[in-house]
Amino acid sequence: EVERILRMVDGVLLVVDPASVHDLSLQLSFTAVLSLVLLAPRLRAWVPVSLPDPARPPGWRRAGERLREALLGVCTASAAVTLASVPLVASAFHRVSIVGWAVNVVAVPVASVLTLASAVTAGLFCLSPALAALPLVVASLAARVLLALVRVGAEVPFGVLPTPSFSWPA
Repeated sequence: EVERILRMVDGVLLVVDPASVHDLSLQLSFTAVLSLVLLAPRLRAWVPVSLPDPARPPGWRRAGERLREALLGVCTASAAVTLASVPLVASAFHRVSIVGWAVNVVAVPVASVLTLASAVTAGLFCLSPALAALPLVVASLAARVLLALVRVGAEVPFGVLPTPSFSWPA
């Protein structure tokens, strides 16, 4: 669902402002969506772990298999986006993160909590500032956790490698 919304937003941006095709954030967004659709399933297929058995009766074992599959899905999705964006990131920043995919596995759910809590805060604030206090605390906590994750990832030795720029076709 999120992928479909991102594609629609990106498409609208290109119609409204065709020059935005040169915008790094739009390029990264398109690259991320394409890598999730095209690369992530292939990476998952390469992992030598069988898919959960849909015929297995409900229980702890089935729940464990589903949890394992969800974690594998998040890891392969993060790896796909990281790999696909290397040329763009290297060209723009002259470095690539080796640990970014691992940090993203934890950071993406935290960022989702931050986004949801921020939206709820904004909506409740329109009704009453007092109602917005609790979701604001949740958003603040999520933001602090997200910043801590970024700091931890940035401090990993050799976690970021300097790179030359890639040429445009890359």
